[in-house]
Amino acid sequence: MLKAQKSFNTPKHTFWDIGDFKMKKKHKKILLLSSLGLGFLASTAVAVACSEQPQPDHNDQKALEQIQKGVNELKDLDLFSSYPTQTDAINAIKALKADDHLKTNLLALFAKKSSTTLNNILGTHTKLTALTVTKGDADDKVNIKITIKYGELKKTADATLKNVKFTVGAPASADVMQIRSWYEANRNLQVIAAKSSQLASKALATFKETDLLHTLTAVPVGLTKSFTAVANSADDAKGTLEVKLVLSKGSDFYKEDGSKTTTQSEAGMKATVSGFVKDLSKSLQQELDKLAAKVISKLDATNLEKIADYVNKDHKTKTSTLSDFINALAALTNTSLSADLVNNLVLKPGTQASSTLSVTNNKLVTKLDLKLQTKQGVDLNFTKDIEVAEFAPLFFEDHDSNKVYEPLVVNKDVPANKSHKYAEIHVAGFETYDKFKTLIDTAIAVTDGDSNKLTSFANYYANFIKKRFSTGLDEKELFIIYPYDSSTLPTTVTPHGNTDNKFGAIGSNSTTRVIGGWQNFRKLTYSAEATGWPWKNAGDGTGQDSYLVLDQYKYYFMDVHSKFLETVNARKAWTNSPEVTDTQRNLFNSGLAAAIRFMIEAARTSDNMHEFKK
Repeated sequence: MLKAQKSFNTPKHTFWDIGDFKMKKKHKKILLLSSLGLGFLASTAVAVACSEQPQPDHNDQKALEQIQKGVNELKDLDLFSSYPTQTDAINAIKALKADDHLKTNLLALFAKKSSTTLNNILGTHTKLTALTVTKGDADDKVNIKITIKYGELKKTADATLKNVKFTVGAPASADVMQIRSWYEANRNLQVIAAKSSQLASKALATFKETDLLHTLTAVPVGLTKSFTAVANSADDAKGTLEVKLVLSKGSDFYKEDGSKTTTQSEAGMKATVSGFVKDLSKSLQQELDKLAAKVISKLDATNLEKIADYVNKDHKTKTSTLSDFINALAALTNTSLSADLVNNLVLKPGTQASSTLSVTNNKLVTKLDLKLQTKQGVDLNFTKDIEVAEFAPLFFEDHDSNKVYEPLVVNKDVPANKSHKYAEIHVAGFETYDKFKTLIDTAIAVTDGDSNKLTSFANYYANFIKKRFSTGLDEKELFIIYPYDSSTLPTTVTPHGNTDNKFGAIGSNSTTRVIGGWQNFRKLTYSAEATGWPWKNAGDGTGQDSYLVLDQYKYYFMDVHSKFLETVNARKAWTNSPEVTDTQRNLFNSGLAAAIRFMIEAARTSDNMHEFKK
């Protein structure tokens, strides 16, 4: 085949390869001496040379360099046969022809262990194009210099097998050498493509010679061969099985070294057949177990959000894949994953990834639980505990899909109040008052009361609630949210001041732990105004313009109609407070988030939140 390639060193010149010739464009007189056929090829070369050709594969070049290095570093290799003198050994090796079988024939000269070692270094994509042999450091040693070609690379590399040892003695007969060579040539085999998608263990029972990708080399004249799959030889992790090859003549059977035996079981060689699909279940399970045991080095919002999205059953439309989930865990634990782990796992059909949030050892812990399979259908398991701290709401799940949304009639004589609604939205595992109180207290403890972390907790919690609003109901219609089963609210928490509603007047403080509701107020001459303090009792409170004070700023989360604001209104808390910046304006993702933060701050400070100033 004719190929044209641009010269990388001198772009103005063009080279053509015709057989074993390389000719510069200026040497046209060589082409003029050729026949019409060769002239036609040359003209074709000109056309091809004008088009852009692909650059050599960088990875192939790197592989060639690694093979060259590996060969040069090999030590303690032994030849299989014996030779009377060093000169005889050199001449025998020199006699090998520089053809497509040079690699196979050279490997056949080595003892089994040395042959396997050298073959593993050379790999399956190499050819040997030439060799030279010189004297070694001793009379029973030789140096073998080989020229290596890798894949489709034009460039070759030379490497030297140094001080290869042989036994000084009478040489093996030609028949023995043929037998040795035949066994060596068929040591490593491959399965046909039609069966490559099978596990070796499934193919073993019926495996036959016609299932090989390449036919066995010709049997030496006068001999016959037998081919038998070796029982229990399948290695699904490697995708291989073994076959027993035996050469025989009459009642004589031949071993790998060419010697005879009359017992067939003692003769022959076990050849490896590769190319079957690999069952990676054992290694993948081990890798999953290591990943599960790794400690999270640093919590990261982006990766935790991917993990939470994948495992949260309330997320009907997931954006994260199993691959995203695994890679996110790897990032959080600084773990390097194998390509097999990322590419060869699927979620077991009929199962769903899940997480369970709990308070464990005074920590907020989510347990990840996945039933996995390899693409060959082998079951694997993955469970891991993560301390999620302020990111816990990412892993909140609904306790009950039958939520309660009802009017909250505080004063039946005031029509506007009839539009106020309360909602009950519970977190699975924290459905009761006592459990929810423990959840909030633990969040405060594990974040060391850090304001920024608690604000993140509130924002994530608000997102959880907002996603659970039914059609037509949002924060603009809500006045109070019970984050637990309201029937579990202890009667000692607050006196009921309104007989028209089973809950009575109630607001957020360190004991009620509700979200929103009434806030403490300050009486004015003709009205009242919110103070930013927690609600105290049934006779105290306003639902208008409620706000939270943090770091000298007010964050209004209720409007004048006593409903949650969609967007928080940030203002200076006091006259001498710093001016409001985008940081304050964007601190909360909604009025609901600021109301949650108010409830948390009340719990953190035992209702001693700030000093009221005009």
